Amino acid sequence: MDDVYEILKKRLGEKKLQNRLIRQVNHSSDIISYEHINIENFSVIFRLGRYLLKAFNSYDSGYRNALDIQINHNQIVLRKLPKEFRNYKILHLSDLHIDGNPLLLQNLADKLQNLDYDICVLTGDFRYRTSGELQPVINSMEELLPYINKGKDGILAVLGNHDFIEIVPLLEELGIEFLINEHKIIYQQKTPLCFVGLDDQHFYRNADINEALPQHHNNLCKILLIHSPEYISQANSKMVDLYLCGHTHGGQICWPDGKPIFMNARAKNIFCRGNWHYEEMKGYTSNGCGCSGMNIRFNCPPEITIHHLIPNNSVD
Repeated sequence: MDDVYEILKKRLGEKKLQNRLIRQVNHSSDIISYEHINIENFSVIFRLGRYLLKAFNSYDSGYRNALDIQINHNQIVLRKLPKEFRNYKILHLSDLHIDGNPLLLQNLADKLQNLDYDICVLTGDFRYRTSGELQPVINSMEELLPYINKGKDGILAVLGNHDFIEIVPLLEELGIEFLINEHKIIYQQKTPLCFVGLDDQHFYRNADINEALPQHHNNLCKILLIHSPEYISQANSKMVDLYLCGHTHGGQICWPDGKPIFMNARAKNIFCRGNWHYEEMKGYTSNGCGCSGMNIRFNCPPEITIHHLIPNNSVD
């Protein structure tokens, strides 16, 4: 643990790392902490929900819905995207909660194996619960990685509110590169595209875009990876071009018209599902692949998304 602590301290700084470690203990045990309601820890409510759904013969259909993963192709026009990145394809996976459903892993693998993309991004919440053993997550991700490690520019990831910081070196050993208030620049024909990854803002309040951005970033096209849609104004103030996130599961349980019953995010509902824009910044909030609380979905299918990037001056 000492080696892991020193590695992470160099990346986050001691203050941010200590803040995260303290809140991890709090997050895993309390329903209310730091003036924040941890809906994920209401286990009694979820047990009651499962009982009621089974009583009304609705649980099985909700479970089947949770495994009905949709593959969505999403075209996004970005005003500062260099022409060299025209039709650059980003495979976006979020909220895997990979250890929460024994059928999810193979289902995901089947959907992913024939997809074409340049880079894969994972926007947090690898684990189902907010506490517990990390090894089941590591084992499942190791099985899944052969199906997502096909993009020429690798795999980038950020942490979610379910993810303890200790998982970072374990998943990086498998080939996933985490950005924790850091950036990575991808090149095509020597032309740069900047990916910026932030720590979780929903619970840990550790996102720091000022720390993450490279110097002289104003003219760069910047794609932000973050877990939740709760950092939008800050990202926009730094001229982020595209904001990719998840966390909300699109509501997970929605009315027949698609409106969510509940969104667990400090953001307007218009920013909590699918495509949106905020002034000049484009954004996309994924429905996610997995589930939280209960392995059910209604009127809100899980998704795998491939974003196709288009320059603003494209003729198409």
